Amino acid sequence: MPKKTFNLKKSRILEPLILGILANILINLCFNPKHPDFIFKEFLVAIVFATIITELTRYVSNKLDKKLNWSSNFKLHLLLNFIVLSALLLLIINGIGNLYIYFSGDTFHTLDETLLINLIVLSIVLISSLIKWCFFLYNKWVLINKKLNNNLNENLKLKSLIVKSSKEIELVKGNFIIHAPVSKIRYAIIESGVINVYNTNKKLGSFNGSLTYLESQLPECDFFKLSRHLITHKEGIKKIRSSTYGKIEIELNNELIDHTIVTVSRLKAAKFRQWYSSSVIN
Repeated sequence: MPKKTFNLKKSRILEPLILGILANILINLCFNPKHPDFIFKEFLVAIVFATIITELTRYVSNKLDKKLNWSSNFKLHLLLNFIVLSALLLLIINGIGNLYIYFSGDTFHTLDETLLINLIVLSIVLISSLIKWCFFLYNKWVLINKKLNNNLNENLKLKSLIVKSSKEIELVKGNFIIHAPVSKIRYAIIESGVINVYNTNKKLGSFNGSLTYLESQLPECDFFKLSRHLITHKEGIKKIRSSTYGKIEIELNNELIDHTIVTVSRLKAAKFRQWYSSSVIN
């Protein structure tokens, strides 16, 4: 699936150069196929006129974008764009172009030459506009696909959180196996080599597995692994204090745990702050 869009801003420089040079070459070839007269001054003049054409068409296109929604009125938008573009070309080529010829002292073109010039320039500009529209639509398509993929990822993440929040964790309590709802769990701590799981005011049981695996079964928006030995729920945190060297001291809201003050390392501090202040969906 494509991930990059075309940079249309670069075309603002390239478009008048290509239009001016290509139009001048084609016009000279049509007027004198065997011995075309390529003059540097004519190329410069053609590029100047091409710049006027492209800037005016860009201005008109931006105005049309504000008046018409391209997605709901695509055909009308494209038709109006071509009509206005054709009118501007006729005005620039035959109006401003003849004024330039008059003041520069050159000979005016015949009717056939004028029609040929109009046809060549109009054809190049219309093809150029179609190419720009293709790039524009391609960019829209890429952006929409990215947005859909982002929404899909968010939905999958939300579904995963809902599943984890509603599931039960299998614990050992004495000689019995119980299933504790995730919503009841506030702490999981390694004590004497055993992972004990606590509520706010009582021990729920022991988890038969690793702390890392238990962490993967809990919703990450609610639980955070403070150290290699302890996972806590947001509601299990009583106070947060800044410590030395960028560390954080966490006071837990449970007197059943031997160490209610836990120090979060400097490397984990930024991640902890982001987690603690985040909403359900990051």
